Amino acid sequence: MPFPDLTDTAILWAGFVGDDQLAILCEDAGISVWNLSNYQEDCYFELEGDSAATRNADGTVIAFADKEKVGLFQMADRSFSAVQPVPNAFWTKHLAFSPSEQRLVGFGVNRLITWETETGNVISDIPELKLPGSAGDCVQENFVLINNRYLVDLENQLKLWSYNGLHRTASAGGVTFFAIPRRAGRASTLAIVPVSLPDPEATTALEEALAQPDLFLLKPGGTVQLDVSKVPDAEREKVRGFLITRLQENRITVSDDAVSTLVASISNPQPVTAIYYSRKDRVPQTYNFKVLNSKVELVHDGQVVWSQQSNNQPSSVYAKEGESISEKLSEATQKPNLFFFEHAHLPKLIQKKPESEGQNLQWTFGESTVK
Repeated sequence: MPFPDLTDTAILWAGFVGDDQLAILCEDAGISVWNLSNYQEDCYFELEGDSAATRNADGTVIAFADKEKVGLFQMADRSFSAVQPVPNAFWTKHLAFSPSEQRLVGFGVNRLITWETETGNVISDIPELKLPGSAGDCVQENFVLINNRYLVDLENQLKLWSYNGLHRTASAGGVTFFAIPRRAGRASTLAIVPVSLPDPEATTALEEALAQPDLFLLKPGGTVQLDVSKVPDAEREKVRGFLITRLQENRITVSDDAVSTLVASISNPQPVTAIYYSRKDRVPQTYNFKVLNSKVELVHDGQVVWSQQSNNQPSSVYAKEGESISEKLSEATQKPNLFFFEHAHLPKLIQKKPESEGQNLQWTFGESTVK
């Protein structure tokens, strides 16, 4: 067995990733893949502390995150892809693929981050969520269910609905299954109820919420300030033009009188460590180099309420004879990632925070009980 003595072993996650193959993530360790036909370790990769993992539906990909990086491990050729630094101060407690597997959602304490699985780029970062629990499922492409109870609209950043009760949930293929305990006299049974979320009540609540413009800091037909002062002079006007175009697509106008500000920035060179594989022998090599981070944030009253970021780290590099990978990485990371600003997925709606701390910070637009 992989762990003949479980006394001091804390298993954080486990999942089947092929015929007779079991992947296991242990506390303060990495991910081991074991061949259960002979009980031998097939492969292993190390993770730093505060780590989480999950697998896709058919077990061909393992998604992982620790305090430094997030990425994918491809089981077919034992290779890494879409590896990117984790945004500052984010402790990933749980990971979940979206139904299409084009997105990966990281559940943290009072924070949700969505990554694009192809590149590892951050699609959205929702801070100060103010909901209990740090585990959940991606029940639809743009909706997550936190702690079996709270339905959050990722695209519009709305704490939409609460499902009350003592149920447990699991989601697969866009359907959420509620396991509901029931009693009939002294007998106890467990009912399994499939529900497509958001259900009709929550959908109606979403439509009504979208019709209340005073609920939002950012909305179609509204305004926002635009600050590109943190972008180097050479790229500043290009970035301004890209973001104005993206805002116009959402019917949002740039105005100096707006209450919120969209802030664009490009960082100074930041050190990163990444693994690249040789095309010849598939042997992993670790490289240290510097990247430029591109970021867009929505700021209100001095607080970041939404952010999205990427960098200019290449997904692959090709060195000719006489060239080194380190040289090619240095060459590829000289210019900032302007493609990120040109194609930034800006939100159409950002919900206002409660007016005072006395209001219920766990507030949703409604609640119901699945029966």
